[in-house]
Amino acid sequence: MQLCFQGNADEIMKGVRILSSQLGYAVSEEGHRVYVESGKDHLQVSGKNGEYLISYGEKAEFFRGLATLVDKIKKGDKDFNIIEKKQFDTCGVMLDVSRNAVLRPDAVKDILGKIALMGMNMAMLYTEDTYKIDGYPYFGYMRGAYTKEELKEMDSYAGIFGIELIPCIQTLAHLTTTLRWQYADCMKDTNDILLIDEPETYRFIDKMIGTVRECYTTKRIHIGMDEAHMVGLGKYLQLHGYENRYDLLLRHLRKVTEITKKYNMEPMMWNDMFFRLASKTNSYYDPQVDISRDIVDRIPDISMVYWDYYNEDIDTYNAMIEKSKTLGREVIFAGGVWAWQSMGINYKKTFASTVPALKACRQQGIKHVFATVWQNECSEVSMYSALLGLQLFAEYNYHENVDASDLRERFQVCTGFDMDAFLLLQTDDFDRDVCHHNTVDVAKQVLFQDILQGLFDKNLESVDLYSFYQGKQKRLSEIAGQGELEYLFQYQRQLIKVLKIKCNLGIAIAKAYREQNREELEKQLGILLNLKEEVHTLKELAMQVWYKNNKPFGSESLDLKLGGVVARIDTAIKRISMYVDHKIDKIEELEEERLMYKGQDVSGNKPLVNAGRYAQISRVSV
Repeated sequence: MQLCFQGNADEIMKGVRILSSQLGYAVSEEGHRVYVESGKDHLQVSGKNGEYLISYGEKAEFFRGLATLVDKIKKGDKDFNIIEKKQFDTCGVMLDVSRNAVLRPDAVKDILGKIALMGMNMAMLYTEDTYKIDGYPYFGYMRGAYTKEELKEMDSYAGIFGIELIPCIQTLAHLTTTLRWQYADCMKDTNDILLIDEPETYRFIDKMIGTVRECYTTKRIHIGMDEAHMVGLGKYLQLHGYENRYDLLLRHLRKVTEITKKYNMEPMMWNDMFFRLASKTNSYYDPQVDISRDIVDRIPDISMVYWDYYNEDIDTYNAMIEKSKTLGREVIFAGGVWAWQSMGINYKKTFASTVPALKACRQQGIKHVFATVWQNECSEVSMYSALLGLQLFAEYNYHENVDASDLRERFQVCTGFDMDAFLLLQTDDFDRDVCHHNTVDVAKQVLFQDILQGLFDKNLESVDLYSFYQGKQKRLSEIAGQGELEYLFQYQRQLIKVLKIKCNLGIAIAKAYREQNREELEKQLGILLNLKEEVHTLKELAMQVWYKNNKPFGSESLDLKLGGVVARIDTAIKRISMYVDHKIDKIEELEEERLMYKGQDVSGNKPLVNAGRYAQISRVSV
């Protein structure tokens, strides 16, 4: 296919050429004539008599229109007129590049190109200590931190598509990985929180903000400040005694916003601490919270980001937006594409939380929304798995209602990928009637729990996990190849294969041991040997995904986790073999009664639980 762009096309031609190979066209004077008009208040894509029009307001809208136009021409449509109008001024994504996995700049640019075709106009890079700061060599040390040149390169690339790249940093909490080093001792309140009122703290923050001001074109900056649960209760308490923590937070916030003003930047922050400090239970979503007028009057000029990835009813979102408005500052909404909990993306939860949230945002007149793609402690889930969730956000930006068929079609048009295939990247989409929590991480439990200790076996024994994984395995084998992302599905097939083998293995071993059935245990040894080889293959594929997407720093965590699974299989093989051969008379771990993980309130009817971190799953001893 050849396209010839005419009219007001100068500002979009660089992006047009970059995206040509992805969409499958060439730019040529001999091609279909596409007239380009800018300065509109909507996006229009039309065709008549073999000539085509894309008119748009913002540059990012044009690229969404381009994806639509190319699809129409490929389908042979001659006459059409599509008009879309944005629901939000800003609709974008925040990419977490701080949980061990630091996306390669080329991967960031690739994702920027993909969200441009969705019509998104903003992206954030969430960088705790994963950017270089002059004079602080241990900030981002061995973390794959972006250089100034890399940040400038990504910022420039985003601008080609009309995407505003915004720095998202931390200026109070969530700084554990850098505060571990000795240089930070003088400005550390607790292991992850900066020491308020310490002059070196503000010299440090000045360097942070000065660095991102140099590297990003935008004036907007996200300064973080969320989940500072222990602020003022560590070294600050030792030095100064107890102080009202609202006073501390507001004093620190004023000092940080003075620095942003110095660099002519417009700050926003996560707003949860204002609610947590007023809640008797430290809850963000506490309906009883009432923030006093005195607190509100002392908040400096800053936008407030209400983040919520959890609630599923529109009334709660409306209520929380109303509460956020009482802080007297512009409210920005951040939802979530659930990539952070288990071994796979969770689209069931993503859809359940996103749809009511964005509908409430429209009702409440919120102008700026974005999808966060957080990672977990080891980033087992590829950032690319989240593309379907980003498409969902994009569609609710351009349409009041979106059904599954609309989303499926637009995902194919904008990315070339199959929605149903991406839904198979889920690992924990269980029916909720067997779940003790509305989100669970069973795949993590199955993969990382010790075979002989079987911490989750009591929970898992009443659920037919084998059939669950067998069904997924069958569906994964039936989907067509997914082009450039086929490697994700190769990894997913292997993951499901391993989970199917391992899900009942500890239960079967414990049963055979209780029955003193050495013949059956010998059969299980054969399964363990096979499992060992399959986990080794899984590890190789997981590392392949990592190196395609991310810088190498941080991969050691994933390598060690999966290598640890292999090591514990080896140990299980050795100990069971010794028992089968009568070299030992018992296996102490198998003597222990299995109890419900999460306690006695977990029933056999709803046994599946959310277990949290790898360390809690893989062992009891510390």
